[in-house]
Amino acid sequence: MKKQLIDILFDDDHLLVVNKPAELATIPERRNENSCLYDLLKIHHPLYTVHRLDKETSGVVMFARTPNDHAAVNEQFREQKVEKIYFALVRGQFPRKETSIRYHLQPDADRKHRTRVRTDGNGKYALTDVELQCRYRRFSLLCVRPKTGRTHQIRTHLAQVGFPVAADTLYGDGKAVFLSEFKKKYRAGTHSERPLIGRLALHAYSISFMHPGSGRLEKIIAPYPKDFKATINQLEKWDNI
Repeated sequence: MKKQLIDILFDDDHLLVVNKPAELATIPERRNENSCLYDLLKIHHPLYTVHRLDKETSGVVMFARTPNDHAAVNEQFREQKVEKIYFALVRGQFPRKETSIRYHLQPDADRKHRTRVRTDGNGKYALTDVELQCRYRRFSLLCVRPKTGRTHQIRTHLAQVGFPVAADTLYGDGKAVFLSEFKKKYRAGTHSERPLIGRLALHAYSISFMHPGSGRLEKIIAPYPKDFKATINQLEKWDNI
């Protein structure tokens, strides 16, 4: 993937914020020498990683341009002054309009490096606020606000309450979303049906923070990628209640 294909959302002397494509790691992975978002962006300018997204997740990612900016934004993360909003598509009808999920989490708990829920008081405290955005016949679109920043927090919390993110291979069944699942009288063409979305159906939609240079409140929005947007459009058309 070339640098010019990365959607730049915000760029100044202090910060660089981009819309990360799915299937591109934020930083170098263990035992993987393939390109990552950081390597593609740092070619001409030094960058400092502020936070990261899972490889399968699309959406907003922030980098700092100087050590001072990096320290300032990291302090906001530590004090939970940064608000991140995600949208997650899950299978089934989510039962509540609003809820908060509180489970302690233990990262890197098995050979697949999954995060595990701990009910014995061990692990790290994690809080995720969930708001039902739209309920379909077979799916639900959720607006998710993680209040803590634990590894795989959203994925683990939603799976724990019985609604893993669609196409999640680690915490769900990994099944892609196909139009034939919910469109009545669907007719297959001469070729095999392609999924509407075949990767983790989770998108980091926005991030809000105090700009380290100006001191102003900034909210940066990352529009839905094509596969996520197409899936929601088809659900609105064919799977509405």
